[in-house]
Amino acid sequence: MDLLLIITLVAFVVIIAKQRYFLNLFDLVSYFSLTHIVLFFLGTFYRYFYEWAVPISNSSLVLICISMLSFACGSSLQSIIGSSASVFRYKKTSQQQNINNDFDQYFSSSALFLFFIGVAGVLVFIIKNGGIIWLRSDFDDYRIVARAGIGWLVIISITFITYSSIALFTKHLFCRNLIFALFYAISGTLLVIQFGNRAPALEIIVACAFIYCWHKWQKIPILLLVGGGLSALFLLGALQIYRQGIEATLLMLGLQTMWRPFVNIQNFDLIYNSVPSIIPYQNGNSFLMDLAVLAPGYQPNFGTWLKDALGLDFTGGSVTVTYLGEFYANFGYLGSVICSFTLGFILSLISSKLQRFYFVPAYYPLLFGITISAKAIVSSGLISPILYLLIPYLLTQCLFNSSIYIR
Repeated sequence: MDLLLIITLVAFVVIIAKQRYFLNLFDLVSYFSLTHIVLFFLGTFYRYFYEWAVPISNSSLVLICISMLSFACGSSLQSIIGSSASVFRYKKTSQQQNINNDFDQYFSSSALFLFFIGVAGVLVFIIKNGGIIWLRSDFDDYRIVARAGIGWLVIISITFITYSSIALFTKHLFCRNLIFALFYAISGTLLVIQFGNRAPALEIIVACAFIYCWHKWQKIPILLLVGGGLSALFLLGALQIYRQGIEATLLMLGLQTMWRPFVNIQNFDLIYNSVPSIIPYQNGNSFLMDLAVLAPGYQPNFGTWLKDALGLDFTGGSVTVTYLGEFYANFGYLGSVICSFTLGFILSLISSKLQRFYFVPAYYPLLFGITISAKAIVSSGLISPILYLLIPYLLTQCLFNSSIYIR
């Protein structure tokens, strides 16, 4: 099995890298693929470490491998059909590119407008909950309760702060004001983490780090990628220790760091072994559940419904179903492979339409909003990233453009 995993990883990277610059986080396929490897494949190589408590079936690992390659083939086919020459590949084209760093005169003021609306949202959230929720002893459970009735405020605030922080970082970076650029990157990170989630804060850090590298080299140095990736995993592990109130030791930090790339594999294996033996095939019903959260009253999403249906009991939120787990729960083995192929094709198609913005820094916040939505599909499935990330980012871009136009 380990040999199959290694062959799959090598083939996956080769197929993706053949058609595009693999480390381009502006590219939906690239960012999705990197996230897939780190959060939904890397953990398979040390699954034996958890085998005493969480055994992973070989058949579920085979489906992960097949679906990864199916995704890669779908994206590759689109690139070939759409003319692979149009796909950005660093070694052949980067030295010939000129970045257009012209910003509208009202760019900064419009970004600040969004930033301060986001800050106001953070203050309202803190006041409503009687202080910073990270300081509560029951934080891991309370962070879910804290959003009850004001989920819309949380989404708007996180989106506005993330968008404006990236915009202001980009503007000051290209204007050679590195101190101000770092100020907005750090401020945005500290603000969005007040809502209790680690991912939005990490996304600002990743976005700003990539924009800096893109501005300086139009690529990511491998050593920086490895060092930054490991640092991010350790940071996630440290925050998880604090969030769950676990004793902070180097051993526990290592265990929590290793757990993050493994948990999605565990969740998928759980779905794989529960459908259809315990839960029948959903035939698209999970997508309707995720859409139903928009309706008034309490409407559990698919991850929450799955947690209840399987009788799972753990602190925090719902099950991270993964895109493959959701495909399998709805359409079975063959359907999940076909859906993975289709997903790769669609993400590659969208990426081909966005390439013209790679060298227009004013659109970097929008690009990252779209790519963040794509990479979130790896863990969260299809609908939730569209509802909570993509649509809010697109609406924020419209508001941003409108504020510039009104001026």
